[in-house]
Amino acid sequence: MNYSYLRNTVLLIVLMVILSFCVNRNKKILNHETMVNVLVDMHLCDAMLQQRDIVFVSNEQDSIIAEEYYNSILNKYNINRYIFSNSLDYYTNKRTQEYEAIYTEVLERFAALEEENATMSDNDISITK
Repeated sequence: MNYSYLRNTVLLIVLMVILSFCVNRNKKILNHETMVNVLVDMHLCDAMLQQRDIVFVSNEQDSIIAEEYYNSILNKYNINRYIFSNSLDYYTNKRTQEYEAIYTEVLERFAALEEENATMSDNDISITK
């Protein structure tokens, strides 16, 4: 039996295990409040892009515009796609009850925004005489 091959295989397995522990420990997960804020901004961005008839898949220029908007949201919170994706995965797969609480807050914020918008519309001042 080739001991060199066996030794290299064992070293490779040990190295993979060590690296997997390092990667898991270094994953940054957004806290509850930040996740709410990011999701609210993301959904507002979705609505704005829909209003502007920006299609995500069919047009390369539209995809670039959409990506710029989403990146600006991530930059606002000093995070990247990897952190957002890990956080989304964490809450949807490991903390489902907290994820439901996060989305309840997101919906409450939209209800408050909708109410605020309705109040502003009701209070429009007409300057015509």
